[in-house]
Amino acid sequence: MPVAAVALHATDALQRLDNDCLRIIFELLRPTQDLHSLSLTCKWLREACMPVLFHTCTVRSFGIDRPDGPSFLPRTLWPHVCVLIFSGSFSRPDLPRYTDEDFSPFDPERKLAPLRRIAAAKQVGQCLRDVLHSMPALHTIYVFTPHGDIMVDPLRPLGLSWYVLEALLSSPLLRHFSISGPLCNAGDELPEDVQPPVLSPLSTFEYLLRDQRDLPRASNMEKEGMPLILSRLHDHLERLVLPSESTPFDMMHLWEWSALRELSLRGEAPSSSLPLVQMLSKMPRLRELSLLLAQPANASPQPIWPRSLPYLCEWRDLEDLTVAHPHPEDEIYAHLPRSLRRLALRCWPRYYKHHTGFNKDLLEAGVHWSSPLLSSSEMLHIMRKIDAPYLRHLELEFRADGDGNELFRYVATAFPRLSVLRVHRYRASGETKVPLAAIAAALSTLGNLRLIMLHLDFDDLPDVDVYQRKYYSDPQRRPQRKEQVRTSNATLLHAANLFARRLSSSLEYICLLMPLHNYIQQWVPFRVIRSTGGETGNSTSAERLPVPTHGFDALHDYSIREDD
Repeated sequence: MPVAAVALHATDALQRLDNDCLRIIFELLRPTQDLHSLSLTCKWLREACMPVLFHTCTVRSFGIDRPDGPSFLPRTLWPHVCVLIFSGSFSRPDLPRYTDEDFSPFDPERKLAPLRRIAAAKQVGQCLRDVLHSMPALHTIYVFTPHGDIMVDPLRPLGLSWYVLEALLSSPLLRHFSISGPLCNAGDELPEDVQPPVLSPLSTFEYLLRDQRDLPRASNMEKEGMPLILSRLHDHLERLVLPSESTPFDMMHLWEWSALRELSLRGEAPSSSLPLVQMLSKMPRLRELSLLLAQPANASPQPIWPRSLPYLCEWRDLEDLTVAHPHPEDEIYAHLPRSLRRLALRCWPRYYKHHTGFNKDLLEAGVHWSSPLLSSSEMLHIMRKIDAPYLRHLELEFRADGDGNELFRYVATAFPRLSVLRVHRYRASGETKVPLAAIAAALSTLGNLRLIMLHLDFDDLPDVDVYQRKYYSDPQRRPQRKEQVRTSNATLLHAANLFARRLSSSLEYICLLMPLHNYIQQWVPFRVIRSTGGETGNSTSAERLPVPTHGFDALHDYSIREDD
């Protein structure tokens, strides 16, 4: 049969399939680039492939007000775009970028240049609004704006103008919005002519920033604009992720969050006088709650739900709770549902990062945070309040005191269904040797445990900067580096073998922390190996896994590269 006839027969067979079947086939071909080749075979296939080929598109934000030019998508593709990714700074390429210092004090251009930039921002916003309103399938927008430490034009704004932000959020069918990088330029102010925005009923609003970033940690426009945005979205939002510095804590308790299922706040703890429970009580449908709030220097952690407040709310659907710097007398732990599946009570940033070479990252960012650490007795006091028999994932961070192993024994008894246990245990005052056998004995009854991740604060852990240049450039330090790493590796292997032999036969992986600054991995992973029969009979040991390995970045959803 001639080649042309074969191609015609194949096309005819595809045309008999409905759109759902075709979409499945096209989705399977897309990752391998074969879909692009298929789309070039004939006009019908080209048109049939377009909804999958151009489902997700990435455009450069710079020069966005020229939609018919090469910097933006061709108009013929607009009907097919469902997910749109903007990368870079939103600014006009044709405007001269000058600072006030470039003009003499009496030069009229000194006043005209800011007005031109405002007019340009309005033009970009209006152009963007027109484009997005012409994309009938668009439901998700991702924005990646450059961070301050990236080499960019210093006169090009890093974040979004209010006009651009409002245009993005007003796309008619938009349901998911995410921005990574500064939301607003640090020097911007909310426009004087701003009107209450008309926004789409978003399900997701996600604003992500680096933890170590320059001051100010939130611009004035963010602080003034965020209440305007959230006051229009709170009825519809199902997922909200914000830096705490941009979160209007004193206003959020005034709104009803009837649809919110996930709330994640990360950054410095607020100075608000209102307990957080007053805001959280307006979110009865929460399933995931993460409060990674660092403590300012010379401040003490405050309870989310003070004992002085009456009963306010219960979160019957809550399955995942993360709290940084928990308070022993917090009432929230006595009101958690029995259906809770994941719980993390920890420090943020990690306690050891304040007391090792990691603290230079915090100092360079200009933040002044403390890291209060609970004792094992205080943590036990909290755990005894919690009735969660179906808990599967547990994370704790504390310093041992008294009979520090009582906490481990209680965990094994109260939460028998645990499959993942992650613990940062710091040695008690005067303690030089970690009681590995006692810890293993206390946890040995956990019959469903599959992964255990431990930081046991061994006294022979290497210097966190051991892989930095100063060790390589100094010949006298090289032997010291090798000895530190060798000794620590031997300690970790001994500990892993002990836990592999003494914990439940359900255990699959053991990860032990070796915190190293700017290194490819923070956790040392071991696989539990069990052999039966043979000359030695049954035996169990721990085998160290190589890292990095393709496709091996996490175990049971926990990263082995980072210890965040």
